[in-house]
Amino acid sequence: MTVFHDALGAVLGQIARDSCGLTVTYHRGASSVEVTAVAGQTPQELVDSHGTVIRQEVRDFIIEAAAIDFGDGAGPVEPQPGDRIKERRDYTLHLYDVMPLGNAPCFEEVPPQGVNLRIHTKAVGTE
Repeated sequence: MTVFHDALGAVLGQIARDSCGLTVTYHRGASSVEVTAVAGQTPQELVDSHGTVIRQEVRDFIIEAAAIDFGDGAGPVEPQPGDRIKERRDYTLHLYDVMPLGNAPCFEEVPPQGVNLRIHTKAVGTE
């Protein structure tokens, strides 16, 4: 049954990328690669040191894990805080920095395990 669910998840991920995917550029330092991503939002609540609840929306990008490969022979890499995703919308290049969600990591695997990654980012500007 697990093999069936993994295969179904992989097919559904491919269908989502094919039908709602957009081309973004994933950057780490001087290296970059164009990938197909499905954009989404994750609501986030944080409590500051004064007990104030801060609510914000985090832009997520679901990207096939194997696609984050800079072609340098090292193979696919896992997202890290400080990596950047650039997305062109409405003739404007939007910049997003990869970041953790509170104490959680900056990405999570979307079933099936390891095939797709939901990468959490914050908007940092435009070009």
